Amino acid sequence: MSLHRERIAESCVCRSSASLLRGALVILILGIFPLKIMEAAEIYARKMEIVRTPSGPATVFRDSVNITQDGTVLVSRRAFLQENAGIAVLADSVFIQTPDAWVWADSVVYQFSAKKATLFSREPGQVLVRVAQVKGDGAERGTGDVEVRARELEYLLDEGVIIAVRGLELKNLTGDYLLQGAHGIYNLKQGEGVVDSLPVLTIYSTESNKTSASGKELVVITARRMTFKEKEQIARAEGDVFVRSGGSGADADTAVASLSCDTALFYAGADSGIAWGNPFVKDSVGQAEGDTVLWTIADGELRRVAIVGDATGRYRTEGGNTVIVKGTELSLMITDGRIERIEVERLVAGQLVRPSGQKLSQRER
Repeated sequence: MSLHRERIAESCVCRSSASLLRGALVILILGIFPLKIMEAAEIYARKMEIVRTPSGPATVFRDSVNITQDGTVLVSRRAFLQENAGIAVLADSVFIQTPDAWVWADSVVYQFSAKKATLFSREPGQVLVRVAQVKGDGAERGTGDVEVRARELEYLLDEGVIIAVRGLELKNLTGDYLLQGAHGIYNLKQGEGVVDSLPVLTIYSTESNKTSASGKELVVITARRMTFKEKEQIARAEGDVFVRSGGSGADADTAVASLSCDTALFYAGADSGIAWGNPFVKDSVGQAEGDTVLWTIADGELRRVAIVGDATGRYRTEGGNTVIVKGTELSLMITDGRIERIEVERLVAGQLVRPSGQKLSQRER
């Protein structure tokens, strides 16, 4: 390492000054050159400063900095190398390319031996990770359909895992859905992620995306924990699951039609889902419950909900009466976030009740 630097210094303009860093020795080397460093890595840069400090020597690289290690490329305008600690700090327009992803950040702390990058941004959601798109021959052809944004990320390169420690946004590039949370993990190699703190899955209308940059928020799913499999296009929500269609925001008070349950699966490719564990569906005039709920989304809106098993439904008519039905299956037709029609399969019991509570009619099987 030292011999290599001495040879470079012989062919470059060098200068030193003890007053530049208050007693530290600085050597400035100009030119385009490669340097071999620890863990089979190389650094290319136009300028290099060798700084001798009380804690040991350090090297500052400037202009077109390029670090390569085992197929990983890190690019920035400036890098600070601490050889004794085995780390490099990169800043100013940092870009990382690996076989699994393309990454942009404001600054990065890279550990050579662990092959771990900690990425930071000055603004929320500005660390950007786009999953690499690889064809059948193994050659990379650009970025795939998923991107991850966060303010701070840890990227374990060998494992292909990114960990969002200060907020997470995961979305597909077509803008059909957005998964957010306070903390999450995404496996780039497997295409699977988990948000284990304050997860929110928002489903947008494709048609509305054509006229609005952000799309129209139509269906929102919240839970305690949420997992997502990109290849299968399946999201699993667990714990206090709440699905709403209509209204604005994720607050239940603004929901028009809503579904609550213990566990739910959403099949993004088929625009459908299944819920179980005390499922309960309601809007401003009706409600239904049963063993299992099947639901369908059309044009980004909750359209049909089928309650299967021991199903019971209540619906208030325009005249103020309440219809109560029981059957093996109830189908709720929803329009603009409101229950428009209830269909009963194999009616077990039904009754009509006036607002005063008096039963007008009753039918049982």
